[in-house]
Amino acid sequence: MVRTTKINTAYVAVLLFILPTGLLMADQQSIFPQQTPPATGDLAMLFDCPAANIDRHSMRCSTSPFDYIGLSKIRFNPGEAELTNEARATLDSDVIYLHLHVDSVRRVLITGHADDIGTVAYNENLSLNRAQAVRDYLIEKGIPARLLRLRYAGEIQPLDESWNNRGRAHNRRVGLYVVKNRAQP
Repeated sequence: MVRTTKINTAYVAVLLFILPTGLLMADQQSIFPQQTPPATGDLAMLFDCPAANIDRHSMRCSTSPFDYIGLSKIRFNPGEAELTNEARATLDSDVIYLHLHVDSVRRVLITGHADDIGTVAYNENLSLNRAQAVRDYLIEKGIPARLLRLRYAGEIQPLDESWNNRGRAHNRRVGLYVVKNRAQP
């Protein structure tokens, strides 16, 4: 069941600029930091664009009227696919962004990842479960399911290849990527 939520514009404005820490954020980039871009195959799927036509620097498909935007990285505890309170707070910021741009959002790619602890099959399943947990949360918050696409990478696309505890913590994540209609000049 998909629940639709109407957002009060004044409430959204306050949420966009005041974080739980009480810090005033001056721009969207501080709230939604860019992520490492997805692999070329993911970009081709995300854009519905041949990989050869994607400019990885501008994140644009030369034959498409859409732009790519990386939203937050959602972190997970080792061996778990449950959303933490911190993950929910991060996702709430992304939900606000998506609600504010719902008319121009074409697709949201949700890509699950895992660290190198466990078998390849275990990590693929864990990364899928993490992506599903994020998808379910977004749907619960009123993001239309038709916009959401799920991918999972297991341990094969690490952000940090040091494979120590800190590196593994960076790799236990779900990335959110948005395809938006390109603004007309």
